[in-house]
Amino acid sequence: MEGQESTLPGRRSTKGGTTERKQTIEKTRAINKSINLPVVIVGGGPAGAATAIALRRQQIPCVVLEAGASAGRKPGESIPPNARVTLKELGIVHLLEDAQHQRCTGNTVVWGDDHPHDRFFFTETMGDGWHINRAFFEQQLSQTAKSMGAYWLHDHHFTNWEQQEDHLLIHCSFGQGSSISIKAAFAVDASGRTAALARKAGATRQSLDRLTGYYAIVPAPLTALPSTTFIEATANGWWYAAALHDNHTVINFMTDADIHPIDNQPLVDWLFQQFRQTAHLQQCLPLSAGTDLQQVMAKPASTSFLTTPAGPHWLAVGDAACTYDPLTSYGITAALGSGLYAALAITDHLNGKELAKEAYCYIQQTTFNKCLAMLQHQYGLEKRWMERPFWQRRRAIQIKNEPRIIV
Repeated sequence: MEGQESTLPGRRSTKGGTTERKQTIEKTRAINKSINLPVVIVGGGPAGAATAIALRRQQIPCVVLEAGASAGRKPGESIPPNARVTLKELGIVHLLEDAQHQRCTGNTVVWGDDHPHDRFFFTETMGDGWHINRAFFEQQLSQTAKSMGAYWLHDHHFTNWEQQEDHLLIHCSFGQGSSISIKAAFAVDASGRTAALARKAGATRQSLDRLTGYYAIVPAPLTALPSTTFIEATANGWWYAAALHDNHTVINFMTDADIHPIDNQPLVDWLFQQFRQTAHLQQCLPLSAGTDLQQVMAKPASTSFLTTPAGPHWLAVGDAACTYDPLTSYGITAALGSGLYAALAITDHLNGKELAKEAYCYIQQTTFNKCLAMLQHQYGLEKRWMERPFWQRRRAIQIKNEPRIIV
């Protein structure tokens, strides 16, 4: 089925003059009539799409339930060179050759002292990293999954699920008051931080901090080192800036949620005030609060993990399983990697290998602990504002509970 969108079980393909909305309805009806569908994936972000791609490489049918109609507005993101291995395993490294994505040759970092330090990737055996157009990349991933035969239902909201004798029953709603139930042998929670499916199974999330990203797209390019990621620590947190494909720049201020005085100062004014505290970023990105920070968005960025990442006939991937401080540059890489390993675990599980989920969870836990140690080391290098709340809290991060598996 490579190169064309798949036709669902029991239906002929629809061609010519059919709207995407009608096609989605037809797909929904087809799936509802199917007798056996091995895997349902709840969530169509990078983790869900990667899971679908990897499952199709194993020739396992699957359907993705995507709550939104499209990826929507998202900040740019960096992918480090070491992600190339995962991208190759998924067969998608070529997607980043599109002009919508930019090469990233390294990092320019102001951390631990007042001087910028350039850390280039030319010593890496895997080459450069990338600054990606996140929304476009998600479209590429979903189109790749569809072209490989994955079924994809937009505007389908997961509502509940239940274990029956020999299968799962996944309930979701769509359109105006319509709902369906899909039979499956296995379910994947790729619903992001909400972990909607896992929470229905009783899982809870442990957050290690309250980190929040306040970001904006600035209609101006970085005037220095546009091919690097710029990172600068300040008294209340740290800044991230990266060039986008259209001569715009994404800026992101990472701090704790309670540091922004919501009731006392407008968000735009507060963010511009924080920007003016940078020693170097404001020199290479001239900003005017009134014209360049019209739309500021806030997004949770805390380090967290699902205390129960897997159970009978289900597991969690991407942000549903673990979320990473952006300082690690591991968020989207972890999402893609977890999708790859989840598909391998599901394949083994469906083939009767009982320890498949345990092996998957071990990989996720080992990766999380490694990133946490790296994060603690990196934050420990900044000692200029040790008395400030943000930096004090970074030295107190610890895990209270270990992840477990419901069997």
